[in-house]
Amino acid sequence: MSQKSDSQENAPAVHFDHIAFFGRRLKEYECFFNFSTSDYSNKQILDVAAGTSSFASEASIFGAKVTAIDPCYALDPTAAHTRAKEDFDMVMASIRGKQDYLVKTTFKSLEELAEMRWGATEKFLVDYKAQYQSGRYLAETLPKLSFEDNTFDLALCGHFLFLFSDRLDYAFHRDSLIELCRVARDVRLYPLVGTDTKEYPQLKELRSELLDQGIESRMIDVDYAVIQGSGTLLQLTHK
Repeated sequence: MSQKSDSQENAPAVHFDHIAFFGRRLKEYECFFNFSTSDYSNKQILDVAAGTSSFASEASIFGAKVTAIDPCYALDPTAAHTRAKEDFDMVMASIRGKQDYLVKTTFKSLEELAEMRWGATEKFLVDYKAQYQSGRYLAETLPKLSFEDNTFDLALCGHFLFLFSDRLDYAFHRDSLIELCRVARDVRLYPLVGTDTKEYPQLKELRSELLDQGIESRMIDVDYAVIQGSGTLLQLTHK
């Protein structure tokens, strides 16, 4: 597990008004979920709290069958565009004055980060409009999902659980992870820090309780971080 750096110890907490409808690109998913094209091509994948990420659209080019879920997918394409722009502006304004929150070596500037994030959003919005009624994007949310057991080869949950632990309690985390392991054979979560850049304080207890449920976990360092301290993912599999 990565040691805390001085910059992480001194990083300021960032406050977001709400859990943002926000997203990332395929190449970032490959970095922080520690996989490559061969790991997801022709696989059934669940992208949880996917927001405006373009992963579902981009991964489909490689044969991945991605189902993305987010409560904001109840919005029609026009309303989704409006919400995406509002939340993009909110997130960027929140971190603009607290750039020590970010790992400076990953992006050269806040403008480069913004360009990457809005690029993901634009790709998502095009695909969301085209696939609005196809079943690729579903308005579902944890901790209870509608899918059958072992529907997916892989479930991904990025920038939701752990990150917003100031709003989502321990029971929500536990029940959500058990539910994800019900519907998928391999579950990966990133990052393991909150908006204060500190590791989820009940992670050890949570992993122990999951093990009692027959769910093994391992922490894997990844060579990628945008938020200070965020260079680790959690992988869950059944015994």
